[in-house]
Amino acid sequence: MSHTNRALARTAWSRFLDEVVAERPHASTLVEVETEGLRPRVQERGLLLRSMSYDPRRDAFEVTVVLPDPHREASLTHVVERPTAIEVDAPAGVIPQEIRVRGADGGRTTIRLDAPTVVSE
Repeated sequence: MSHTNRALARTAWSRFLDEVVAERPHASTLVEVETEGLRPRVQERGLLLRSMSYDPRRDAFEVTVVLPDPHREASLTHVVERPTAIEVDAPAGVIPQEIRVRGADGGRTTIRLDAPTVVSE
């Protein structure tokens, strides 16, 4: 299956990311960070999506993931300061499986979303 790579307009970042989180709560998430000149590294794998947002006042993108264990609260937040682009692997109207965020420092963060995970309490 081929994916369409699509750049989002900066004015749409906040609303789009809110929609993704609303449509994919608790999606199993992989966060991969690539620093310019270095190989990509997986920062976190198999955690559940809690939030993903862009704050225009701080000019920062944030993704927060949590452990899939309701009895042990642990989370990781990854921040991209001064993002320059957000691209997705889906056409308009379709929730993406992959979101790529480029930072002003040349780095790239890739968020891959799998099927939502059922969380029992």
